Order: sequence, then C-alpha cells, then structure tokens
Amino acid sequence: MGAEKVIINTKTTGILILIVILEIGGYTVLQQVKAQESTVNWSPMFHHDLAHTGYSTSTGPLTNQTLWSYPTDNSLEYLSPAVVNGVVYVASYIDVYALNAETGNKIWSYGTSGPMYSSPAVLNGVVYVASGDNVYALNAKSGSKIWNYSTNGNVESSPAVANGIVYIGSDDSNVYALDATTGSKIWSYATGNEVECSPVVVNGVVYVGSDDNNVYAFGSIAVLQSSSPLSSPSPSPSPFASSTPSTSISNGSLLIIIGAIMIAVVIIGLTIGFSMKRSYIKNH
Repeated sequence: MGAEKVIINTKTTGILILIVILEIGGYTVLQQVKAQESTVNWSPMFHHDLAHTGYSTSTGPLTNQTLWSYPTDNSLEYLSPAVVNGVVYVASYIDVYALNAETGNKIWSYGTSGPMYSSPAVLNGVVYVASGDNVYALNAKSGSKIWNYSTNGNVESSPAVANGIVYIGSDDSNVYALDATTGSKIWSYATGNEVECSPVVVNGVVYVGSDDNNVYAFGSIAVLQSSSPLSSPSPSPSPFASSTPSTSISNGSLLIIIGAIMIAVVIIGLTIGFSMKRSYIKNH
C-alpha cells in the first residue's frame, strides 16, 4: 500500500506541476502579446516615415487572407493609407476616410473641394492631406476641419510634418513650409516647374524634386556638417513608435519552449510512476 500511495502522490504532483506550468505559460504568452501590441510600428505617412524609407518593423502577412474591404465612392489613385493608433486614414479622390483598422468600419469621412492625388500624414491627433489646390488639417478623431491653406495650383505632393511644420509641394512650382498648428505660411520657394514630388525631411534638411529637373535641399549648413557622410543610413523612427523595447522571444518560440517543458515534465512523471510500480511488483 505504501508504494501505491507513493505512485499516486507522484502522479498527483506531476499533474499539479503541469497545471502550474500551463498557468505560467498562459500568463507569459498574454504578457508577450500585450508587449507586442504596445510596440506596434504605426505608419503615419507616405512611405512610413519622414525619410520615406518604406521600412517598418511590423510583421507582414504570409497569406492573402482578406480581413475586410471598404467600398469608397471614388477611385483611389496614387494614394497610400496612413495607419495610426488602430485607424486607417485614406483619401479617395475628393473624400478623406477614417476606418477602423480591425473591422474596416467607417469612423468618419470628410469631403474636400477638389481631387486628391497624395497621401495623408498623421501627427499629434491631426490629419494633414492635400486636395485640389488646398492643404487641409483635420481632427483625427472627429474629421472636423482645423485649417486649410490655398496654393495657386493642384497639390499632388504628400505632406511631410516635422518640428511643427508641414512641408509640401504644389503644381504652382512652389515648395511650402506651413505652420502645422495654424496653417499660416512660414516660407515658400519657387522652383522652375511643378513640384509633384513629396518632400523628405532628414537631419533638419528638406529634400524635394521638381519638374524643372532639379533636386533641392533646404536647411542649415551647420546641420548638414553635423552628420557623417560615411555613416550608414538608418530608418527614421515613427513619431508614434513606442519607446518600450520589443520582446526578444516571439510568441511562437515561447509556445514551443513551454510545450517542450510540459512534455518533459509528463515524461519524467510517467517514468517515475512506472519505475515505482515495477519496483512494487518486483518486491511483492
């Protein structure tokens, strides 16, 4: 009877250890998921960041499984969405839409005065987008207009927003720097032809091309000299990226490790149980 009790106690202990491991594993996976959700690398503007690198640390899908689609009233030409804080901001010819990133449900829409050929930029709760000859600033939560600035030609350039300034080109041949809060013009520069390119902002310098066959750089010489020309370029961080460091172990790897531990515990428990049983039978 004593050996049988030992066998039963050994099995019970193994089961309890297995339950504890499962609970710890489930909690750990939940924390890993929460940590990864807090470090989502949102894409707030055309080509992801001010340097237009197009680089993101977010994982991409491995299949073409369709999560949702949303029908707009017009075509989407030359337009890329911006995705920030679980909301997709996209322009559809004359309308700007804010859609739920998980469900595709419309949160709000805003009708502009003209056609849109550029992509929105989202920063500090404001959506900056161009339509016709205007640049708009919209409230990211409600879609209400904060301000608009009129140029003298269609705006096909996508805005870049840095240090409280909106940089954008226009078909009136000008590059504009607008106050991001009020929409007032800070400065403009007249090139020799239409500016359809989207400005890039790196290290305090604005780079943009014009249809006059020139590439322009606007900024401070001192800022340019502070950067080593031989250093390897690195992607500019998203203004919405979390400062929390990303986890080093993926959910998949963590599950494999937990599974291996569980299997090892079960095998050890069964081995001990069978060994005790054989010993009991041999001695009786």
